[in-house]
Amino acid sequence: GDLGLSTAQSVYELDTSRTAPGKSDVIGMGGSSSLPEGIVVSFTGLKKYSVFELASNPGAPILLLAAVLILVGLIPALYSSRRRIWVRAAPHNGVAHLEIAGQAMQRKAAFEEEFKTFVRDLDKDLHRIGAPDG
Repeated sequence: GDLGLSTAQSVYELDTSRTAPGKSDVIGMGGSSSLPEGIVVSFTGLKKYSVFELASNPGAPILLLAAVLILVGLIPALYSSRRRIWVRAAPHNGVAHLEIAGQAMQRKAAFEEEFKTFVRDLDKDLHRIGAPDG
């Protein structure tokens, strides 16, 4: 017969134009109901069962590891401070003259103290190797 495959139909709507109205009946446990053409439907019993769904996702540990590595890589960026220090040496009256500058992107108040310590330590090191004052 014609299955109706040549015409488009909505899968969300049931075409009832070619169906005949039938009888509706509720069958209780142990009951039965007769259908046309001598067919008998019986509800003889109910077997209890459980349904377990098992799934395997082999990519989950890789994704978890990637997420952990991203977070571990992000932690140093959050707790470190970006700063720059420039040192320029230029000759001045026969000796090297140093110009030192610095810039902090974060934690500017703490950088001021670090910068002063850096300049002080550099001055000590230059005096230790015998550089002249100034």
